Amino acid sequence: MDYISPMTYPSLYAKGQIVNDIPFPKPDLNPYGVVYNSLLKANSRIAKVKGYRAKLRPYLQAYTASWLNKEDYQQYDAQQIEQQIKAASDAGLQPMDFLE
Repeated sequence: MDYISPMTYPSLYAKGQIVNDIPFPKPDLNPYGVVYNSLLKANSRIAKVKGYRAKLRPYLQAYTASWLNKEDYQQYDAQQIEQQIKAASDAGLQPMDFLE
């Protein structure tokens, strides 16, 4: 296996979800934090497996989750997508790992 592709869409996390020991009261409003902490946790789990070589290639959210309550979502545009890309990069992924 070459890649694991976690679906890190912030809108799919539950209100109050705890990710990497950090609570997210309204996950869709914090795309950077949700993606960053999800990928840090995934990387730490993978690192525990000796000889494991698969890379993470996360799915990133590029849509507005308008089915959520108005106060729980935001309009997704370039800014929110860029926040998720930065989060993946800051979590140690190389751009070609998640932008292919």
